[in-house]
Amino acid sequence: MTYAKGNTLTWQGELTSAQCRVSNHILQQFHRHNRHQQLLWAVTGAGKTEMTFPVIADFLQQGQRIGFVSPRVDVCNELFPRVEQAFKNTPVGLFHGQIHEAYRNEQIVIGTTHQLLRYDKAFDLLIVDEVDAFPYVNDAMLQRAVERAVKPTGLTLFLSATPPRVLLRAAKSDQLPLHYLARRFHGRELPLPRIELGDLMHGRHFAPKLQRIFDRLLQSSRRFLVFVPQIAVLEQLGQLFEQSYPQVVVTTVHAADSKRLEKVQRFRDGEAQVLFTTTILERGVTFADIDVVVLSADHRNYSVASLVQVAGRVGRAREFPNGQVIFYSRYYTNKIRLARQMIRHLNREGGF
Repeated sequence: MTYAKGNTLTWQGELTSAQCRVSNHILQQFHRHNRHQQLLWAVTGAGKTEMTFPVIADFLQQGQRIGFVSPRVDVCNELFPRVEQAFKNTPVGLFHGQIHEAYRNEQIVIGTTHQLLRYDKAFDLLIVDEVDAFPYVNDAMLQRAVERAVKPTGLTLFLSATPPRVLLRAAKSDQLPLHYLARRFHGRELPLPRIELGDLMHGRHFAPKLQRIFDRLLQSSRRFLVFVPQIAVLEQLGQLFEQSYPQVVVTTVHAADSKRLEKVQRFRDGEAQVLFTTTILERGVTFADIDVVVLSADHRNYSVASLVQVAGRVGRAREFPNGQVIFYSRYYTNKIRLARQMIRHLNREGGF
């Protein structure tokens, strides 16, 4: 399959000088130094997707094919309209288990990492977003699929705000170039989570301390996400919140929810003020002007990376760069401490 050369970037946005340096360095490492695997480590809200646009444009101008994949369906659904808008003259396809569109040899393919099992030496540029996310991070089959899907002469670009240790070790030993950006595109620091220690429940009701936190958040009239560590308690807590605040529109969402995309869009559109969710929404989704509460932040289901990612949902929009992140737990665990420590470190690296 051959593609027309010269398709251009139609995105009307503008990269910051720091973002431009990263994009240019990626291309230099590939074209001048023949580095076929590279890692872009940038904080949540740094504009990783936009930084890939000049790289994608470079390959399109040579009539080459691009794959842009992520382990998470929600991330793919957010990527698709942004990439399609940025390259209006280029056919872009979206593929994952919840979409059954016909395959038309699109020049840009967006999909889950599972979709790569269908490809062999198909892409000149393969971008793997959220490379630390489940299920890709611990799945050798999916990692081999990434290796097979890209041409031997091609470039594989890994993206992450919280890279796995294996990639950081490879970067440290100079096996792959590391591009690092510790500042959000709007120039404001990452929100540092506030720790609130207390019980979750008091009998059949929320504990008074947690109730007061919810009261204060609702008084601000801002929307907020409430993360819970297990699906088993998601509906129960959502219903309890609904009973406690009958005047508030609240909804719940998890990975197996058939109406997940619809519910997320309702929250984005402001039709729901509160969204209870599992860690399925810890990454790759962008909401403007929200706060975040992490319930049972000491639970084993939360990793340091997931706590950092969850905190990164706040303050992403240029118009709303601030917001609250609250880690609510019974105990102050090492994971909570390390997550706050990482955010402080990233803020220092970003010049704050």
